Amino acid sequence: MTVHPPDDPRRPIGDEWRGGRNPKRSGSYGAIALGSLGCLCGEAILGGQLWFAPGWANDWFGGRVSIFDVWSTGMATVVFMLQVTAVVGLGALLGLVLDRFEGTRRHAGLAFWACLLAGATLALVTFPAFRQSAYDSAVAMWPDGYNPH
Repeated sequence: MTVHPPDDPRRPIGDEWRGGRNPKRSGSYGAIALGSLGCLCGEAILGGQLWFAPGWANDWFGGRVSIFDVWSTGMATVVFMLQVTAVVGLGALLGLVLDRFEGTRRHAGLAFWACLLAGATLALVTFPAFRQSAYDSAVAMWPDGYNPH
């Protein structure tokens, strides 16, 4: 395998050593952004179905776990997944935009991972508060349990 010096015209176009845009990396950011958009739509559909049909949360482990715990934890998990998926998509879009300009190209990966870390941290911090809010709502909506026997 021949290694060409950085100023050699035989060096492949798009190679990072020549300062060119790497089409593989740009395509990756675009694929991640589109994939997260698709996942976000699927998660929203699934979450909406679980939100408006709470019967799935009844009688877990023979009724030893209340619908309040199961439904609120399930809904908080759906919201957590939506938050993280949205952050991945936004981080990929940020990386895609930064990768388009030569001055910011080298920071695209760092910006993507920083966005992902900040968003995931925020989602983890808000998870307990949303779960408690969903629990309180479930108790208020169904004080005797959902569809009690």
